[in-house]
Amino acid sequence: MTTSLFALAGLLCTGPRVVAHDAHRAARPHVVHDTVRADSAIADAWGAAVPFAQFAPTIRARKDEWRRGIDSARVDAATVARGRAVGGTWRLLVVATDNCGDSMRAVPVLAALDDSLANVELRVVSPSRGRAVQEAHRTWDGRVATPTIVLLDAAGRVAGCIVERPRPVRHDQRAARGAVMAGQLTTDSLTRTMLAWWRTDRGAALASEAVDLLVSAKDGSPLCERGLAPVR
Repeated sequence: MTTSLFALAGLLCTGPRVVAHDAHRAARPHVVHDTVRADSAIADAWGAAVPFAQFAPTIRARKDEWRRGIDSARVDAATVARGRAVGGTWRLLVVATDNCGDSMRAVPVLAALDDSLANVELRVVSPSRGRAVQEAHRTWDGRVATPTIVLLDAAGRVAGCIVERPRPVRHDQRAARGAVMAGQLTTDSLTRTMLAWWRTDRGAALASEAVDLLVSAKDGSPLCERGLAPVR
């Protein structure tokens, strides 16, 4: 049976745990290089989603931390310029909750990017309305989690994704799997390392990765590192 190694780093950000009988399959990342067809689940989630300006007033949990993140969110000029150069019309659908630390750190950065790009529209939806989107875009170790960030093209087709955490954190946590399993590293230490990284990075890697999604989608090679559902 596999155990989610990093759920403690964002306990409220993780959906119900599924018991897996195939650890390799549960943890194997799946990189999507083809555009997934638009379906009713995506359309329904987008229809239920709201702009960040409407989501922000509904925040009840960790309000002070959210406010600090919103007030400090910035995207550097080079990243904005790359995003604008892509052109076209794109949507960012974000499944998020206010009580999730990963959502709290990521969504204000994406909203700041959205404010800077006329070719991108961002909306936020709750897991209750976006569960199917989460199920289709699991973490590398097979969990549903928030935030789940999905790029849609003008026709509403999935053209990329970022699941739960920015690329450097995802890759570091996967690399640390063996050390955690061997008892050489604790989830608490991983959490401290991740939070220290966020304080230094200040969302730059996430904003850059979001623009990478745009560039790759325009080139016809969508980026979407996602995990597979564990075998029951």
